[in-house]
Amino acid sequence: MSLAILLATYNGEKFLPEQMDSLFSQTYADFVIYAHDDGSTDQTVGILRQYEKKYPEKLVILEYEPQGGAKNNFYSLMQRIDADYYMFCDQDDVWHPEKIEKTLKKILELEDDYPSLPCLVFTDLIVTDGKLNILYDSLMRKFNYQPEKQNICTVLSGNIAFGCSMLFNKLSRNYALNIKDINDFSMHDTLMMLVVLSSGRIGYLSQPTIYYRQHENNEVGLKEKNFNFWVRNKMENIIHGRQLEESKKKITSQKKMISELESLTNVLPEEEIIIQDLSNILYENKINRMKIYYKYGLLNNSWKNRWKIILV
Repeated sequence: MSLAILLATYNGEKFLPEQMDSLFSQTYADFVIYAHDDGSTDQTVGILRQYEKKYPEKLVILEYEPQGGAKNNFYSLMQRIDADYYMFCDQDDVWHPEKIEKTLKKILELEDDYPSLPCLVFTDLIVTDGKLNILYDSLMRKFNYQPEKQNICTVLSGNIAFGCSMLFNKLSRNYALNIKDINDFSMHDTLMMLVVLSSGRIGYLSQPTIYYRQHENNEVGLKEKNFNFWVRNKMENIIHGRQLEESKKKITSQKKMISELESLTNVLPEEEIIIQDLSNILYENKINRMKIYYKYGLLNNSWKNRWKIILV
């Protein structure tokens, strides 16, 4: 049984050593790390080389052209690496010692129930600052997320399954590689969730398995929004003409993601019904599009988002 840890790096010299040490301190050690750097200008590659010398059988550095961001970098690694199981690894987090062991156990249990399906497991996270001081001991509780209730529609509205907490099987990876155009998927984790929700099964582990570090250089991170922040942000967007444009971009991306899911084969019958219904957004008149959006909650149905109806 092979397990590939896919490590995407870019200018990560500050935190990368702590992450690498946490990988090599795992209670489950039968894995290989495959790293690709996206054009760093600091000492990231040099740090990787040091660990490669120390662990020549556990770390493989792949050299090819920069991919232009984390999503494309992780996807390029999936394209190149063949394994039974995969994990995404960010450069600036710290894994708990039993992260692999616990998530692997969870996915094996899931596969026992669904042996011929794509399976993916994700976990809760502990959120920290740059110095690993704990900010929230549970990301899911802090933001009142409901990880056990994730489905295609909730992920289209906003994915809460973080790639750095995921473990998925080979079928999941193979199905994801059938997506023809990944440009409108916000990140690699959203892509994986939508593919597996369409064709397989998702598992959730409520115990945090990672210190999710938040710092000034996060490519993607948490943005806690209180009411004052929300008002200020909305006003700035309106003043600068960004509000309609940002919402239009999100709705357009939802439509394109739905279109990509519609083209997949091996979609489960119960999910195919939902995808077909959602795909009507691409063809129906405005009134029927509005009905579909409200039916599946793609406008979040809150007073803050009611005005978006003009963009549907």
